[in-house]
Amino acid sequence: NPTLGSRNDWECHCVVPPAVKAASAVMKPAACEYPGECTTDDEAKRCALTGHVCDDPNTDPSSVGDWVCSCAPPSSGPNATVGGVASMRCETDECVVVCPTCAQTATSPANLCESEGQVCEDPDKTKYGDWVCKCPAPWTGAAARVAAANCTLDECVADCPTCSKKTCENAGQTCNDPNTGVHSLSDWTCTCAPPGVGSATAKAAVC
Repeated sequence: NPTLGSRNDWECHCVVPPAVKAASAVMKPAACEYPGECTTDDEAKRCALTGHVCDDPNTDPSSVGDWVCSCAPPSSGPNATVGGVASMRCETDECVVVCPTCAQTATSPANLCESEGQVCEDPDKTKYGDWVCKCPAPWTGAAARVAAANCTLDECVADCPTCSKKTCENAGQTCNDPNTGVHSLSDWTCTCAPPGVGSATAKAAVC
């Protein structure tokens, strides 16, 4: 009201755009809502488009260059600002964190490799779905990608608390492990060399 008798009724109005919606206030600046650089700055927009998280702590148009690009969970890595998005390196150790492609997911009770007594290894932490389970010594077997490895334990050959440790050979006998499963222990046998006969489990035979 511009009449002489109307005082203290001036208003501030947000200008749309750049404000995202209309707002006003009497005798003070209006609380304007701005979109922020995460949606207006080309590089900041690229942050979200490449799977990262953009945060603009001050969306006022006068505050520029203060946005921050960070790795999206569960990835981790140094944050990036203006000029640094293209070189960002986010890493996810799928053997350590819980995620849909990890060795342990939100619905699994434990790390798949570790639950089988195996070793989990993530060869490239910038990629997803490439972790492997490896057989720990003295177990043997090929590593398996995104699955438990098929590990074996030949107690006649390996060095372990339940292994034969050449007990048979030292007695001139033959050692045989009938079940090389890693949980089938102390089942190795010593068999007498011909013309001797006899065998024994987990000890030298009496020929």
